[in-house]
Amino acid sequence: MSTKSLRIFVVDFSTGDFQEKLQKCFDVREAVDQRERGIPYAIDRDGLDYDVRHVNHLGVGYRGASEYVGTLRLEYWEKNVAQIHHLAMRQGYRHERAEEKLLQAAERRASHLQKEKLSLTVRADDGVQFYLDRGFTRNRDPFVGEDHITYHPLQKVLPR
Repeated sequence: MSTKSLRIFVVDFSTGDFQEKLQKCFDVREAVDQRERGIPYAIDRDGLDYDVRHVNHLGVGYRGASEYVGTLRLEYWEKNVAQIHHLAMRQGYRHERAEEKLLQAAERRASHLQKEKLSLTVRADDGVQFYLDRGFTRNRDPFVGEDHITYHPLQKVLPR
């Protein structure tokens, strides 16, 4: 499919179609996080998914398609930082135009919220270089999580 038909979908809790869009985000997370990576449902689907004051969900998909190819949850608890959580891309779309478009949408949303930085923690097996090539920098040393996977904390300073 053409990259021109890629669209960003924002889950707006004030609209009538928010549940359908949110479910499409959850479907991507279920396929990638739960089935592919083995992340338990209780960890993947935490209570923050419905926090309308501090969370936005973004999905990326093709115009007219019934499912999204990627999703992320953007959290903005801190005054100057927006954090990307639950970034999930279906196989075949990782580190491609769809993921880049999703990251750009997160940057625009964070800038709109007047955040100065966008942060993201990336698994070592998720191609850290992809994010470094898009302006993210390492802001702390890598660490090993409880799941014995190495994670790389990254951040990007947003233009003013």
